[in-house]
Amino acid sequence: MSYKCIQHPLGFFQVDPLPTQRDLEMFYKENYYQQLPADTYCANYSLEEKKYFHNKAIVADHIWTKFSDRKTGSLIDIGCGEGFFASYFKQSGWDVQACDFSSYGVQQQNPCLLPYFEQGDIYEVLENKIKASKKYDFINLANVLEHVLDPLELLERLKKIMHIKTILRISVPNDFSAFQNMLIEKKCITEPTWFHPPDHLNYFTHTSLENTLIEGGFFINRMIADFPIEIYLLNEHSNYWKDRNKGSESHLCRLQIENFLVAQGVDNYINYMVAASKCGIGRSVIAFASIKQF
Repeated sequence: MSYKCIQHPLGFFQVDPLPTQRDLEMFYKENYYQQLPADTYCANYSLEEKKYFHNKAIVADHIWTKFSDRKTGSLIDIGCGEGFFASYFKQSGWDVQACDFSSYGVQQQNPCLLPYFEQGDIYEVLENKIKASKKYDFINLANVLEHVLDPLELLERLKKIMHIKTILRISVPNDFSAFQNMLIEKKCITEPTWFHPPDHLNYFTHTSLENTLIEGGFFINRMIADFPIEIYLLNEHSNYWKDRNKGSESHLCRLQIENFLVAQGVDNYINYMVAASKCGIGRSVIAFASIKQF
């Protein structure tokens, strides 16, 4: 199928035409339910990579504590992947639940999480939680919102498992950004390499994610970015799009810089990445939001 991109009234870009729910289910069944580590997961991670995953959770925990009167609580990690985020919180004394389309990543990297893991469609998992009147203190939704047919509808469902003090963490790729447009204008890349239908259906930036959350009835506590690995595309000697062999070196640099910045103090890192997000750079945008009180 031939896809194009149109801009949603809230500012994010969306695939047109959207696939049907059945087509999407078949796509995920073929690409996410299968145990294909070579395509989806890395068999072994370096200490630098594991430290990077660990730091992501440390930063999230640090931000959560700024808006809570408790040190621990209940967490659900929706689309948990290999489980590094949820595993950190479990080891920190949290009541943790996690879910994903496949259990393969958790089995390989964090098998200790399996007793708290639920495999299946996230909508079915959410519906079961809603019917059981479950509420969570912290919800992690990393790299999920870009995949769904209706982001606002998913946000509405999430509100049903939230209470007044719940913090929702949403991480999405920062795509169709002004920085990426500049890369095309300067011919550092010749096409929007981030456009991946039907895998990614929605493409957010800082502003459009903010607009979407506000429209969905959320108050935004904090928005941060992560390291803007795409800056390497401006340098002919590190352009990993023109020379794919440079990709692993760029990735390693990203890991080392992120880990170094966190080591300078979590608050310093957060302040740095808040500014980066506002400037529109960063490979991902990460929002921490709660239900807006009217």
